[in-house]
Amino acid sequence: MKKLLFAVLSLVLICACSEEKKPTKLADTKNKDIVIEDSTVYGKCFDAARVTFVLATASGDTLTYYIPDDTLEDNRIVLGSLFVDDQYAVIGYQDADGENIAKKIINLTTLMGEWEDKASGRTLDLNEDLTWIKNGNIISEKDTFSIYDLGSDTLTLENKDGIMFFSRSKK
Repeated sequence: MKKLLFAVLSLVLICACSEEKKPTKLADTKNKDIVIEDSTVYGKCFDAARVTFVLATASGDTLTYYIPDDTLEDNRIVLGSLFVDDQYAVIGYQDADGENIAKKIINLTTLMGEWEDKASGRTLDLNEDLTWIKNGNIISEKDTFSIYDLGSDTLTLENKDGIMFFSRSKK
């Protein structure tokens, strides 16, 4: 019960500190609008090291996140490289000591652009308006994708149908 209470309080604190971003409305199959609230913090990398990441938000806040050792888990915490002045989306929480802990750091500068999955013929155009990302997932008209891996020219996404391998569109 204490863990549940702690998780809820952490989420409230993170939401209170996150950048203001309007919820995206997506049409579902019954023509009703669904609102997806976004608890992600957005900003530019101010400084980065092996275990810390400093984010400068648009509102002028500077937040330091500690990066747990992601080699201990099957999921990656840092998606894309850590470069000063690149745009990032950070999903995290506050621990009992009030420290910000990163669960996922996504390099949006690397992620933006046109991507193509040659096997399925599916394309994604991830532009600067960021309406396509919520809570660390890519939201398209038809689907929600978890970001599994991100390189400079490769993107691996997972959805309910499985894993898809995208590369930069050569248009």
